[in-house]
Parts: sequence; structure tokens; C-alpha cells
Amino acid sequence: MIKASAIFLIVIAVTWFTLSPLALDGWTQNAVSEPISRTYYYFDYACVTYSENSSNGYFDAPVNYSDTEVNQTVHVLYVGGAAQFSGNSTNPYQMRMGNGTCGYIVLKINLTYRNITGILYNISANPYIFKGEYPEIPAAVLEKYVKKPAKAVNTTVRHAFEKWLIHLGYVPSQVSKAFIALSAAQFIYGQHFIKYSASALPRSLDDVVGNKTGDCDDMSRILLNLLWGYGIPAKMEYAYVYLPYNDTFNVEGSYITFVNAGPHAYVLTYLPRVGWVSLDFLAGALIYNPSLITGESLQANITRSEVVETVKELKQYRYAEVIMAYSASSLPAELRTLLNNEAALRNYLHSLITPYLEKIKANLSLRNNTVTQPESNVTAAQGKHSTAGNLPPNPSPFTPKAMLIASSLALLATTATLLISARKGVGQ
Repeated sequence: MIKASAIFLIVIAVTWFTLSPLALDGWTQNAVSEPISRTYYYFDYACVTYSENSSNGYFDAPVNYSDTEVNQTVHVLYVGGAAQFSGNSTNPYQMRMGNGTCGYIVLKINLTYRNITGILYNISANPYIFKGEYPEIPAAVLEKYVKKPAKAVNTTVRHAFEKWLIHLGYVPSQVSKAFIALSAAQFIYGQHFIKYSASALPRSLDDVVGNKTGDCDDMSRILLNLLWGYGIPAKMEYAYVYLPYNDTFNVEGSYITFVNAGPHAYVLTYLPRVGWVSLDFLAGALIYNPSLITGESLQANITRSEVVETVKELKQYRYAEVIMAYSASSLPAELRTLLNNEAALRNYLHSLITPYLEKIKANLSLRNNTVTQPESNVTAAQGKHSTAGNLPPNPSPFTPKAMLIASSLALLATTATLLISARKGVGQ
């Protein structure tokens, strides 16, 4: 529930394109395949066992979302317990964060996207493709998705990137912006500048550049700034990447379990004549793997003070949460049956987190016996959470004042939420 950054530690090998590129003639027709359409079921159940103050948390869940290459439609099956509709399209589901409160949402999601691997292959094979065509990008796209880059990235990181690119035999001023975007993604996600290091807590932009370590959301913010420095439209998406995965993480005393739902943050760029294309060479979101999108963001900088506030907020709550995703074809028979019985489904989901609720209670009891008084009166960070084109971290069901924890620490850094709150992600 609390948006506590899900520390999704799956590391997916990053590889440069080595397959033979498609023929360039008529590539805009041949490189983009027919749309891929799939249906998914999404389950999010959370219980709060400890709260220093009562406030609202928001489930960081998939939302209605569309751009040039993706269309995601969400159908609500159940919203129950202490969970309710918020009346906010950005954060549709909220829950009061009080001691003993439990809430849940169950969604049916229709996702359609295009296989754009052919486009990426063609750009890697032709450094000059799209050269001179960027002025044709709609003015509204350029105005909204090209921002002033952070100085540390536009100097230190850009210098290292261009040195690397020249070493590969390419002159940055001569290749197309599309090739720059693809190469920059390989440079960042391929760990040529930042070494991958998973973390349950967000990092500031200055720390990432200075220490040259980070996870998916850290890398994505650096890449976003790097592309803006070249005048290339780019944005971050937060999502649950649909991958076979099942694990539970302890985030500041709360427990979040993810099943087939890897909280993640990644960058997309806008290509002339094509539209938005994923550059996720870390987890392959919307390239090789489906991605249940919770929102987009242009938040490309996290300060140290924001990190401190996020950590303070996380410590105000203890909760257990389970987030599960299944394709319609792989939905277990038991769950398929329970979809027709809300009470039985609720009891089943509660049973999945019961062991962790007991752990939290035991830990709190131990703490109360050793600490004279718990820290209180801490102001919760007012994170800006985004589900449908907003900003934050990656997936989390909600967070105090922002969202319940659930998925991505990346988000955490951006907004405190209860998995309900912090966002970090698959590549995190």
C-alpha cells in the first residue's frame, strides 16, 4: 500500500543489437509489426498495521493510458475494504492510512502495443536515418518533452558519452538524433557510465553522477537529461513489466510481494514519422516484454532533501502488500474462480500477506520494548504521484498522501507513496 519502492532486483542482460537489421527500403512499413493485444488481470491488496498519523494513500496502479504506439484500457472489477475511488484520474484509488485498515483493487487491463524491434535495428544499422527530420516533430511534442537538462548531465555525462561514441567510430555532430538517442540508451543502460546497483531508497541526481552508480530510475533520469541536451523529445514511463517473477521485499519495515509484476522506470523517445519508442535496454519494456503502465513523468532530478523527506515518510507506516499480474491465458484456475466471488477473493488475498502482518507486529512489539518512544509528528512528503502521465516512481499501490507502496522505489524518489508510496523498479 504504501508507495514504498519496490526493490525489484531482477537484472536483465543489456545487449546491443547484434541481429541483422531489416532492409531499410520502406522500413516504416516493414519495421513496425501488427499491434500486439493482450488482456491482463491485476490484483493489489494492502493492510496497514501501524500509522503515526492518519492520511490518505493512493494505489500506484495501471491506468488508462495511450500514446502513438500504446493503448491501455483499465476496467475496474473490484475496489473494496478501505480502498475507494479518489475522484482523481491521476491517482484513481485511495485508502485511508490508519492502524488496521485493509483495502484492495482488482483490475482487468487491455494492452495493445507495437513490436518496434525492427525500427531499433534499422536505427542501429543506419546512423543517419531520420537525419534532418526532427524539425517535422509536432511543436507541441517538442515544447512539452524537451526540457532544460541538469548541468551535471549536460557537461560531465555528455562529455563521457561523446568520448565513448567517438571511440566507436561515430562523430556526434554527424549522426542523426535518432542514432544519438539509441546510442545514449546503450551508454546509460549498458553500464558504460553508471554501474547498476539496486537500492530500496532513491538517490539524488548529483549522487548518481558523482558516484556513477544507480538502478533503473536513477539511470532513466540521467538518460532523460542527456537526451534533452541534444534537443531530443523524451519522457519516463513507470510501469509493472510483465515477467515471471515472485519475491517479497522488506522496505523500511514494510513487506511488499510482487508476482509477475516488476516495478520499473524507463525512457521513451519520439521519432519522426513513428512516434514514441521505448529505449529500455535494461528490462525490454514494450520492446520484448509487456508493460502495465502506471504513468509518465518528466521529473528528471531528485534532490538530497527530497530523498530525506521520502525516507521520513516511509518510516511513518508499516504495512504488508501483495501485487500480482497474470495474463488472461495464464490466470490460475483458483483465481479465475474467485473472480466471481469478491468475499472469497478478498480472503484469499489477505491470506497471502498474513505471515508478513505477523512479522510486522512482532517487529513493532520488539521496537516498543527497546525504544522509549517512537518518532512522531514527522511531516509526510507531499509527493507528486503520477499514474497517467504524471511523475513518479514506478509502481506501488499507494503512499501516504501520495500513494500506497507498491512498486517502485523509483517512484519513491519522486514521490513518497504507500506502496502505496515509493517508486523504484524492475531495473531498479
